[in-house]
Amino acid sequence: MVKKNRIESNLARLVVKHLFFISIVFTITNLGATFIGIPSYVFPIIFFVTVTYLFSVTLKFRANERVTSFMLIFVPLISLNCFFSIEPFTSAIYWLLWLMFFFSIHKVANRLTQYDLKYILSYIPYVLLLASFLLTIILYPHLTYSFTTRNSLGLLAGSSLVASLSIYNKRYRYGAALLSLFIVAISDSRSSLVFSILIASLYVLSRINKNNYGLYILGLFLIIALQAPIYNYFENKMLKKELYANNLEEALSSAQDERLGLLHEGWEVFMERPYLGYGLKTKYYEGRIFIANGTSMHVHNGYLSTLIETGLLISFFLGTFLIKLIFKVTRGIIMGKHFNDNIWYFFMAFGFLRAYGENYLFFNIGNVFSIVFLFLGVILLFNRRLSFFT
Repeated sequence: MVKKNRIESNLARLVVKHLFFISIVFTITNLGATFIGIPSYVFPIIFFVTVTYLFSVTLKFRANERVTSFMLIFVPLISLNCFFSIEPFTSAIYWLLWLMFFFSIHKVANRLTQYDLKYILSYIPYVLLLASFLLTIILYPHLTYSFTTRNSLGLLAGSSLVASLSIYNKRYRYGAALLSLFIVAISDSRSSLVFSILIASLYVLSRINKNNYGLYILGLFLIIALQAPIYNYFENKMLKKELYANNLEEALSSAQDERLGLLHEGWEVFMERPYLGYGLKTKYYEGRIFIANGTSMHVHNGYLSTLIETGLLISFFLGTFLIKLIFKVTRGIIMGKHFNDNIWYFFMAFGFLRAYGENYLFFNIGNVFSIVFLFLGVILLFNRRLSFFT
C-alpha cells in the first residue's frame, strides 16, 4: 500500500509539472494566437486533448468524499444552467470540460504529499515568468492599441512578480522579480502594476518586521476594501492618452465611462436572467455589452461575469465555498508571522483582487495563472493535509 501511494504521489507530481508547462501553450494559443497566425480552433483542440488525457490518467485515483458531496449538489445546478442557457450545447461542452478538469486536478492534489507540494510550488514562479516573457514577445507590437492584450499580459506578469518572491535563491528571486516588474510596466496594465506592487510590498514588509505584522494585515484589508477607488485613481493618473483620445481630459472621461459602463450594462444583462444565468462561455451576452467606441466585449469583472453566466443559484452555492476560501487565505496571511514564509496566501489575495478588473474567477482556465489559481484554491478547500506555510 505504501509503495502504491508513493507511485501515485510521483505520478501526481509529474502530472502537475507537465500540466503547468502545457498551460503555457494554452496561454499562447488562447491569448496570442491571432497575432502569430495560429488558427483560433487550435486552442480548443489542445485544451480538449489535454483535459481528456488528464482525466484518463487520474481516473484510477480516488476522489475526496467532500468533493463527491460537492458534485452531487453542483451537477444538477449545472444541468439547469445548460438546459436554460441561450446556447445550451456550447454551455454543456464547456461545463463538461471544466468538470473533468476540476475533478482531475482535485484527485491529483489529493495524492500529493507536503514534500510534493513544496516541489510543485517551486516551479510555479518560473512557469508564470516564462509565459509572461513569451507572451511579451508575441504581444509587444500590439500593446499600443489592444486593450485586451494589455490586461492579459499585465495579469500574468503581475502574478509572476508576486510568485517570484517565493524563490529561495536570492539572485534568481531578484532577477525574476525585476523581469516581471519590467513586463507588467511595459504592458501598461495599470491595475496589475499597482496591485502586484502593493501586495508584494506588504509581503516583504511583513517578512522584514514581524512585530508590526498587524499593521500590514490592516493595510491588506484596506487595499481590498478600497480596491475600486484605488483602481480608478491610478487609471486616471497613468492612462496613456493616445489609446483613447487626442487630449487627456477626453481620455480620462472615456476611460471612466468605459469601466463604469461595462459594469452597469453587465448588471442590466444579469437582471434579465438573474436565477439561471446565460450559460457558461456563451457569446450572446458579450454581444450586448459595449465600450465607448461601440465594440462589444465582456464585463472585465470576474465576480459579475460569474453571476451573468451561472445565475444566482450556482453563484450562491459557489459563494459559500468562495467565503470559505477567502477565510482560509486570510487566516494564512494572519498566521504567517509564526512561520518562515506564507507568500502563496498573498498570491491568492492578489488573484481575488485582480478578479475585480479581469474576466476570470473559477471558470476561465485558458491561461496559466487561472490554472495555478484554481489548483491552489482546490488544495485550500478540499485538502486538509497540505499547507502553503514553510
